[in-house]
Amino acid sequence: MKPLLVLLLVLGAIAALLFAITNLSKNKPEPSIVQPAQVENNPGPTVPVQLDPTKNTKRETAPVTNPALTANGGAGNMQFENRLTGIVKNVGGNPVVGAEVTLSTFVQDEMFFFPEDIKKIDPEKEPKVRTNAEGRYTFLGIEPRKSYSLLIKHPEYATKREPTTPIGETGTLEQPPITLFAGASLSGYVRDEGSNLVPDALLVLDPSMFDGMGITPPDRLTTRSDNQGWYSFVNVPPGEHTVTVTAAGYGKLMVPRLSFLKDEQIQRDFTLKIAEMICGQVIGDDGKGIPKATVLAIGVSSTQQTSRDQVLTDDLGNFCFESLTKGEYNVIATCKGWRSVQRNHKVSTGTSNHVISLMREARVCGLVIDSASGKPMTNFRVRVRIWTGEGSPTSPLSAQDDSLDVMNPQGEFCIEGVPPGDFLVEATAPGYAPTYSPHFTVQQGQPVNGVTIKLSRGGSISGRVVDAEGKPIARARIVTHDNTWVDDAFTQAIFDQYPTNTTSVDVRSDEAGRFVCTNLNPDLYQIVVSADGFMQVARDGLRVTENGNVQIGDIKLGRGGSVRGTLYDASGKPITGGTIQLQSKETPTSYTTRTGGDGKFSLPNCVPGRYSLSGMQSAGAGANPFEQIQGMTDSAVDVIVAEGDVTSQDLRLRQ
Repeated sequence: MKPLLVLLLVLGAIAALLFAITNLSKNKPEPSIVQPAQVENNPGPTVPVQLDPTKNTKRETAPVTNPALTANGGAGNMQFENRLTGIVKNVGGNPVVGAEVTLSTFVQDEMFFFPEDIKKIDPEKEPKVRTNAEGRYTFLGIEPRKSYSLLIKHPEYATKREPTTPIGETGTLEQPPITLFAGASLSGYVRDEGSNLVPDALLVLDPSMFDGMGITPPDRLTTRSDNQGWYSFVNVPPGEHTVTVTAAGYGKLMVPRLSFLKDEQIQRDFTLKIAEMICGQVIGDDGKGIPKATVLAIGVSSTQQTSRDQVLTDDLGNFCFESLTKGEYNVIATCKGWRSVQRNHKVSTGTSNHVISLMREARVCGLVIDSASGKPMTNFRVRVRIWTGEGSPTSPLSAQDDSLDVMNPQGEFCIEGVPPGDFLVEATAPGYAPTYSPHFTVQQGQPVNGVTIKLSRGGSISGRVVDAEGKPIARARIVTHDNTWVDDAFTQAIFDQYPTNTTSVDVRSDEAGRFVCTNLNPDLYQIVVSADGFMQVARDGLRVTENGNVQIGDIKLGRGGSVRGTLYDASGKPITGGTIQLQSKETPTSYTTRTGGDGKFSLPNCVPGRYSLSGMQSAGAGANPFEQIQGMTDSAVDVIVAEGDVTSQDLRLRQ
């Protein structure tokens, strides 16, 4: 059943993505944001920070014994003895002082099936530092991750985003030098249909990849037209962008897919039309207005210029778009707990009584009790999961984190807005395993009552992590997964939506190397064990039962092998910041890193086996993905990784 469920999930994910890209929705590694424990930071727009390389690099790192860690790929409140540092310079090789560097969990090369993934990332909360007099930035105590991205901003240069090398728990990672350059420019006049110049128009320039996601891009550029209607953007990063133009009394204008090259100068005039209105009401199947519904108007146009707007309904369900360009629009309303019953929402401006009807989704109510005592739980969380058959894996109904926190002395809960289908309810509480209700069927708008979840303690997995000589490894990370879990890009992308009935637990080994994963829902598991300086090991086929403990004994971690080399271009020049990939020919295992300033790369602690090693140019903004893929193909060579050995292999890209 799982392949079918995954297929349905993929199709649903792709549909959701296309839906967002076409702006038909209001609104999904590590899906949660991880923050460095400490950064060296100096706020202020231009004052450089003087970094002391000896300051606060040593910290207490008491090992954690089975901490109650969340399944977000992180390690709770653990601190790490690592450092990420690098130099920012300009094309002349001079240091860029006072550049703002943000360490972001948004990595442009990652797969995002759900727009909610990106929306969970709050740019304002991500750690920031400024480059010092040498152009150097430094982050300390970073949550280990395969990749972050560095967002570099400076008023004299185009904003740049660069992926990082994988970040381990210890050591200093020197990033390849980052070179900033002056970007492209976009300028012109803003006029109305009568060729009159429009002063004080607001122009917003966003990367096109953020269209329809409902978020503010961290590298957004804004400007206003002057008294002569003239506007100008400078230092625009390479790539495709969307321009949005607004002015009082005029309809909002959007011009998508403007392509910019490095140093390119583009002049483009924009014509605004007098604003017209579309007003109406969003009502439910009871005829009453629905407050706080999101109403979206998307211009129907075959030209490269269009218009769109978004508003919320008032307490009576009324809405009004006041800044639309004359024409036809698709007007769509969404509200949690409601679904649309109309297919055609095409409306012309000048309409004042348009009605959008929504149908109320079902309410699911029930009870959560302790399975042993039968007493009601008073503090718990519930969420709906999709049921596809007895014994089959389930997945959350929504890509969003729609869990409902409940505090009720009788253990009662009600979940609003459940669509038609077959479901069950998952309940969680501290000290208990996630437990599922019997499955039930929801009919459109018909309430479901009497759903009961009997919370149990579940089972556990315990063992010890040691090195090849049998010595215990402290602070090794042990993560539980579904037995079919594969650590590849696709699985990481769907993460929380992965069909499973297993419990995700993330713990650390103690000083004796011992660990225990508790409160696991009975099912078939695998665990993934990793530790800094060792290769990752997985154990699967672990059958967890209620009140049972799966004792797996010692898990030996080897050092693995290493692959080193230099990436060259066609002329024999080392490539700085190139991407290196080591892909197993036998399993889904892969390793990725980036070359340093001298073009050298190193991939340590790799599982022994046969691999394909390849490289490509830096995947910065404006890079041609087809050329990058071709580069990976042309440079690929076969290598063998052996335990304890270092494999040296240089790579050369073709012309």
